[in-house]
Amino acid sequence: MTTGWTHIVPMVHNGAVHLLRYKQATGLASYERVDAAGQGIQTLGSEYWATDWSTMSPFSLSSQGHVLVYRTTGLAKVLKLNATGSDMTAIHTEGWTTGLA
Repeated sequence: MTTGWTHIVPMVHNGAVHLLRYKQATGLASYERVDAAGQGIQTLGSEYWATDWSTMSPFSLSSQGHVLVYRTTGLAKVLKLNATGSDMTAIHTEGWTTGLA
C-alpha cells in the first residue's frame, strides 16, 4: 500500500467491504475490495479527480456503495459505485452554502 492517502472511505457494496482511497495532493482515487478474511485488498480501478474534495461520507442504498463528497466551494455530489466496484458515477450534484462544515 502506498503512502499519501488523505481519505480512506470504507463502504459495503454487494455484500463485500470496499474502499475508496483518495490522494488530495494528486487527485488519485482508487477503488478496492477487501478480501473476506480482511487480510488483503484487490484494486478494481482508479482514476483522477479534482484535488479539492475535502469531505467524504459513505453510505449504502439497496446494498450498493455510495459516497457523499463535498468541496469547500459548496459543491456536493452523491457518487454510486458501479456493479463491479471499479468506478463511480455521480447520481446527484448540488451547490450548498459554503462555511457550514
